[in-house]
Amino acid sequence: MDLLLKMGLAARKIYLHCFTGSQVIFERWHECGPNVYFGVSSLICRNQELQKVATEIPADRLVLESDAPYLPSYGTTPWASLELVLAKLTVLLKKPEPLILQQSILNTRRLYRI
Repeated sequence: MDLLLKMGLAARKIYLHCFTGSQVIFERWHECGPNVYFGVSSLICRNQELQKVATEIPADRLVLESDAPYLPSYGTTPWASLELVLAKLTVLLKKPEPLILQQSILNTRRLYRI
């Protein structure tokens, strides 16, 4: 992270795929600015520290993830994992699923310019 900041790369969009950092690590990345996006995977369903961190992620920097190379598969499609992540975030953030999903789609489009 320090190297990225020294090189001025924090001005570019940064995606933290399958973010599993602690509260301290989250805060350091969050301080880098609005170009840092946090991917939330199914690990949030069973990790209480990640659940706490997820409540701190700004809505405009949250991206739902359906998979990661080292995560077990849930159900028969990648969408099954996505549904679990969305359901857990609905409870943690106390927001309706459609709102969280729509914001994540907007964030993904902004991140990847699609």
